[in-house]
Amino acid sequence: MRMAMSYQQTTTGVKKSPPDTPVGWTEERLAALRSARALAHGSRTLWEIARHTGGRFLPPASAEERTAWPLTDSQKERLAASWREPIEPLAEYLDRHGICAIFADDPGYPAELLRIPDPPYVIFLRGTPLRDEVRIAIVGTRRMTSYGRRSAAFFGGELGRAGITVVSGLATGIDAESHRACIDAGGRAVAVLPGGVDDASVVPRSNMTLVRDILAADGTLASEHLPGTDMKPYSFLYRNRIIAGLSNAVLIVEGDHDSGALVTARLALEQGKEVLAVPGSIWSRASKGPNRLLADGARLCESMQDIWEALGMDGREARRTTQARSGLPPTPAENCILELCGEERTADELARLSGFSAQEVASALSLLELKGRILNVGPKTFLRLP
Repeated sequence: MRMAMSYQQTTTGVKKSPPDTPVGWTEERLAALRSARALAHGSRTLWEIARHTGGRFLPPASAEERTAWPLTDSQKERLAASWREPIEPLAEYLDRHGICAIFADDPGYPAELLRIPDPPYVIFLRGTPLRDEVRIAIVGTRRMTSYGRRSAAFFGGELGRAGITVVSGLATGIDAESHRACIDAGGRAVAVLPGGVDDASVVPRSNMTLVRDILAADGTLASEHLPGTDMKPYSFLYRNRIIAGLSNAVLIVEGDHDSGALVTARLALEQGKEVLAVPGSIWSRASKGPNRLLADGARLCESMQDIWEALGMDGREARRTTQARSGLPPTPAENCILELCGEERTADELARLSGFSAQEVASALSLLELKGRILNVGPKTFLRLP
């Protein structure tokens, strides 16, 4: 792994005292960051260590413990070298540049990602923290046609106006067009990057203005990689699982039969997400991917109504849902009902056990459903979502 910036200074011949721990960084979190630095592109390895140690990344106390860690010899050498180097300068660099590292056991880790088959152990966020909100991914080819450009701009803009967050990969073409249309319409965008979220890591460089505009419009940059991490050929495909994982549904605008956008569609289907596709000309290579998805059973997307139907709501309800999820703190009744709904409860049971009136319980249940905190699992029966 290379760092595109210098976040660590060394002084030859001077004995340095241990650096102070940066604010908000516990010893455990610094140890996890140290492991992430040593094992770049090693999200699965970080999970293996966490399972082996019970989530503790502190250096093993004995040689026997070190040998037992589920690592190759090369990984053990890199990790040992990382333990000898101070990690505090990197933590300070992240803090100074507004980059938040969220580990899988942190309270702010996106719950949606824990539900996918291969979640990143750590995700780095820059900009506005991820909210409890409705998100649609719009993805497609870098070599878009004028038809693809119009389609991405239309759906990105309409979603932005409806208060739905647009998720994409910041690539040239459909991704960038949908991001731009969303924020120009007053919406919010989440860009999932194949490298770090720092300025020096952004690719393509031609999208730096778009990056600044996304951040200025209350948006978010997300990545599983530290700033300056070398991108590998597979980095672009690996980030697609995060795009799908953060989204309620995925819309494919254009892409050839071997487009990376189809990988995102496949991953979304594996995650149980709705996949929509914009139909295109039989003469256009850029429409081969969406047309194939439609033949295989993807939902046809010709208008915003198709998206609302995929989400099970209409445009007005979508805006209300987004506002309810992102804006309102829980009431005492909501907190009580959430506590009780660890198992299935009827509305009558909740009123009896909570001490709140039937009207207060009904109001709290409606808000909790809008916020995505509980699920109606049967006639007036509810269960808290994880």
